[in-house]
Amino acid sequence: MRIDVMTVVPVLKRELKTYFTSPIMYAVVSVFLILSGYFFYTNLVMYVLFAGSGVNIDLWEYTFNDVSYILLLLLPLISMRLFAEEKKLGTFELLVTAPLRDTDILLGKYCAGLIIIATMLILSLLYPLILSAIHVVFVPALVPGYMGLFLIGASFLACGIFLSSLTEQQIVAAISTAGLLMFLWFIDRSEDIATPFVAGVLQQVSLFRHFFNFARGVIDTKDIIYFVSVIAAGLLLTLFSIQSRQWKGFARRTADMRLLLPQGVILSLLIVLLPVNVIARLYNYRFDFTFEKKYTLSEPLRNALASVKDTFDMTVRVTKEQKRPVQDYLELLQTNCQHLRYKCIDVDKNAASPDALKGLGNTGGVATYKGRKENFVTLSDEEVLKTIYALAYGREKIACFIIGHGERDLSRTAADGFSEAQAALQSDSFTITPLRLDDPPGMPSDCRMVIIAGPQQDFSDRSLAHLENYFERGGQLLLLLDPAPLPRLKKFLARYNVEVGTDIVVDRSNPLAEADDLTPIIFINREHPIASHLTAAVLFPKTCSVQVGTHPLPGFSWEILAQSGKETWAEQDLQSAFDNTAQYQEGTDLRGPVQVAVITKKAPDKKHEAPEGRMVVMGTSQFATNQHINILGNRDFFLNCVRWLAEVPLPEIVRSQPRDSRVPPLVSLTAAESRLVFWSCVIMQPALILAIGIGVIFRRRFLS
Repeated sequence: MRIDVMTVVPVLKRELKTYFTSPIMYAVVSVFLILSGYFFYTNLVMYVLFAGSGVNIDLWEYTFNDVSYILLLLLPLISMRLFAEEKKLGTFELLVTAPLRDTDILLGKYCAGLIIIATMLILSLLYPLILSAIHVVFVPALVPGYMGLFLIGASFLACGIFLSSLTEQQIVAAISTAGLLMFLWFIDRSEDIATPFVAGVLQQVSLFRHFFNFARGVIDTKDIIYFVSVIAAGLLLTLFSIQSRQWKGFARRTADMRLLLPQGVILSLLIVLLPVNVIARLYNYRFDFTFEKKYTLSEPLRNALASVKDTFDMTVRVTKEQKRPVQDYLELLQTNCQHLRYKCIDVDKNAASPDALKGLGNTGGVATYKGRKENFVTLSDEEVLKTIYALAYGREKIACFIIGHGERDLSRTAADGFSEAQAALQSDSFTITPLRLDDPPGMPSDCRMVIIAGPQQDFSDRSLAHLENYFERGGQLLLLLDPAPLPRLKKFLARYNVEVGTDIVVDRSNPLAEADDLTPIIFINREHPIASHLTAAVLFPKTCSVQVGTHPLPGFSWEILAQSGKETWAEQDLQSAFDNTAQYQEGTDLRGPVQVAVITKKAPDKKHEAPEGRMVVMGTSQFATNQHINILGNRDFFLNCVRWLAEVPLPEIVRSQPRDSRVPPLVSLTAAESRLVFWSCVIMQPALILAIGIGVIFRRRFLS
């Protein structure tokens, strides 16, 4: 098993000479550059199109994944000849009878293949070089990607050289190598039909699973050790195969028991690889090379996870495309919290989600800790931190529904009832409590938030005093109003610079067939957390205007949460609107876009230890009635509002710090820039390599 560099070099030179005078090598490299250049070009075009639409995708993650597929298909053509050709031509026996050790022969051939892989990857550096002339390229994020490509290419080569040592037919070696690599690449795709233990084993065997993070700009030590193990296993098995020629006649030569010693050493090394990978998984270290460090947990979250002392269960909704990144994030959480257990529900395969997950978006889910449950809308450092804090230190989630003024009936199952809204809140772990403000002692201390849904009668001064005291001491209010005469309540809101109109919004341009002129589509403020993961449109039936006033108060802030479209208006003549005869009157009616939902926040009062008060006011309650709550995005919008208001405020010491802003996206590509990328990467570079190959072949034939 000794290695002598001076005897490896002659084998290396011989192999490189064979490669660089072979038309197959130039053809393989040219095809590699054509395919990888084309995928880079199409990924760049897709990246620009999505960035222009406000959707962020990772250009290099897509490109590195595409290049790995190309290597999987082409590298068997490089490795197939390494031993199979020698055996077919009869030069293998000459090679092994030369004064060379088997390890020297193997390493010489393998290193030659590595040089070919390195050459292919170096040539692909043209892509970031060309892109840097057009846009900013964050170079450190490319290091893991190219490192991963080299490691996975080296693993492919190790598997290929082993299979080449088993046959004399190059085609057989190439096909069997491609089949083995595809099996190892896609093996984790069958995890859904396996037991959890077997699924975990399949994930750890999968080549793609370990390449995944490299493509995203992350280096995990466990993945490096995995690829080194695959390479070592491939080379050791190849050495085992080469030395097996000495077994001929072994039974007649009992004195040659020393022949078993090298084989025993090889088998021992192969066995050692398994515990090495188990240890590497348990003691993994991550190096995040992305600009935003987006695959590294924030320090507050790591501290919060370390504080978890009991079983912490997470169940997450995922789609097929989201499964790998979600599992990677959950494994990262699990690395920092030994008590964490997780389960992913594939919504593509499980249409009937558990009741606890209904109403949640993809990557949303439910967490359980010490008998408490808390929903989260997405998997992110901030959301997980809030969830842990709410479960560990938060109060019970009690939503108080005000009654006594003709509000929506929570138990009513008719179209105008609120039974569906109540069921949605209860599935979100809320406890619903009816509350009469006029009854002493007013607002209970354990009420997480107050909801007023569609009052038809005005509030008394005493009730409004309770609301004022609750809000200014850090309470959370959700007011769903309808076009109704409520002078005292509107005056109360006006004190906080919120103006509720005595009008109704008309939308004659609504494209939905099932919606009338009084059911406008509203546009949500996408910058606000309430709009996070809200993909469908929201309808606001029979809504009045709700606007931020012109008399701001110190210590308060306001945001527009939702407004109608440009072609709408707020009609003052309610009867004409209901009769479908309304016409916009300049100077009387309010031209769209019309504000229909606003947010008022009161700054925390440190003197009285009062947290931030929040109040959301909307111009309709009908969007959350049984008739409308399950239409488009109404249900998600309603639940998002309630969740945002019910958040447990985090102490400043554990608030997640904002990450650095990301590299600005490339939102446009000129025709000249597009031609530069296409011709340089897809045409010129492969053509140059092909021309060099043709020149070498002609020169070789001419000289011979």
